[in-house]
Amino acid sequence: MPPYDALKRNHARPLGRRIILYTIVFSSVITLIISVLQLTSEFAGRRSAVEQQLDGIDVLLPSIAESVWTFNEAQISLALQALTSMPYVQEAAIATPEGKVWSQGRLRSAHSISRTFTLERQTSTGRQSLGTLDVVASIDAIYVAVFTLTAEILFGNAVKTFLVAGFMGWLIHVLVTSRLTPLKHEVQGVLDDLGHPAAAEPKPRGTPPGDEIDALKDSFSDMASRLSQAISGMKTAKADLQSANQELDARVRQKTAQLEESTRKAEEAAEAVLRSMGEQRNFLSMVSHEFRGPLSTIAGATQLIAIYGRDNGELADEVAKIHRALGRMSNLINEYLNEERLDSPASPLDATRFDLGALVEETCLADQFSAASRPLDMDIEPGVLVAGDRNLLAIAISNIVDNALKFSPAGSPVGVTMGRQAGRAEITVRDRGPGIPASERDRIFEKYYRSIKTDRVCGVGLGLYLVKRIVDLHGGTITVESGPTGGTAFTLRLPLA
Repeated sequence: MPPYDALKRNHARPLGRRIILYTIVFSSVITLIISVLQLTSEFAGRRSAVEQQLDGIDVLLPSIAESVWTFNEAQISLALQALTSMPYVQEAAIATPEGKVWSQGRLRSAHSISRTFTLERQTSTGRQSLGTLDVVASIDAIYVAVFTLTAEILFGNAVKTFLVAGFMGWLIHVLVTSRLTPLKHEVQGVLDDLGHPAAAEPKPRGTPPGDEIDALKDSFSDMASRLSQAISGMKTAKADLQSANQELDARVRQKTAQLEESTRKAEEAAEAVLRSMGEQRNFLSMVSHEFRGPLSTIAGATQLIAIYGRDNGELADEVAKIHRALGRMSNLINEYLNEERLDSPASPLDATRFDLGALVEETCLADQFSAASRPLDMDIEPGVLVAGDRNLLAIAISNIVDNALKFSPAGSPVGVTMGRQAGRAEITVRDRGPGIPASERDRIFEKYYRSIKTDRVCGVGLGLYLVKRIVDLHGGTITVESGPTGGTAFTLRLPLA
């Protein structure tokens, strides 16, 4: 319904009419206050601009005083004409103590601002007064502009106020009052579903008729009484629900007992697995130790053969092959034993403080590698101290160097450098082998993993895994770099002691 019809039909839409009236009153008061503040500020600003213009005449006073001193009529006339040509200035006059007066223009305004300036000249005896300059500026134009702006503001605000009030009336009708009647019908339908509606209490005589919200409030009051009856039925249903919950709790307790039984069986199975793993470790340890005896015997026999056949070159080559095979077998056994030691929680680190450079040099010169022996290019910085398990770190260094020897050509050098870098001890082993593909660099430290390029090289995939475990136990890191044309560099970094 349009807001105009809402104003006419007071009895049909009293809510919309009151909202429109309140909107007009409130908007008018706020608009009046804002307009007064705006007009006051506008008047003060324009008047201040005129006063600043008059104050700026100070810069002309020396030249005007000089003209008065010399009685230069032409210059005085030009100065007065220049002053009266300024905006708002209508009259300017110069008067001397002797009674001489020069003036220009005439004041024709009811409202004005005047300024009087003293004309002085500096002499040998001090400053001498030559007369005064009176300037009068009209501010009638300011009043006219402010009055015009007042009319525009009041008219514009009045139009906006009525437009906003009309829009608010229409909006309230569309969003509120036009929906209240259907809502009342829906509430009445709910009341009919809840039961026969009770007779409404009569209103006292003289009570003014209510609006749409009052009618809706009455409907909600009736619905509240019906809901109170429905709540009593809900209480009965709640009691039945509690009984069902008790039955459900009993079933949950039964299922919980079954789950606990399953958990107990799973724990027993886990203990059996742990026992089996312990037996497996014991078996591997026993087998490894049993292998060491025959290997020692073979190594001793090989040494005797080498002594007695030192003049036989072909025999010396065969002895070297046996020696390398024994080294590979010994390293294989050591890898299994070291892996079992690292996995065992009963084998803590035997940490001591030692010179890492001496350990690296000792390990490299021990010549206990499975690959063919050849000189290593070593660059060791002395006096680099670390704290850790000396034996485990020796295993890690030996495995890295052994890998470099195994996977690089027999005639190529293998470099080993050790020193301080960025507050840590750093060991780098660099070879000129075929390199490691980028897709495998993150996997070579996995247990039993072997690259596709190492199928022809003896090994079980535990060497680099053990190196990674040992370095992690010492709070260090290991990285690998490999170029596209070959060559690999492993770098171990350990905390300094």
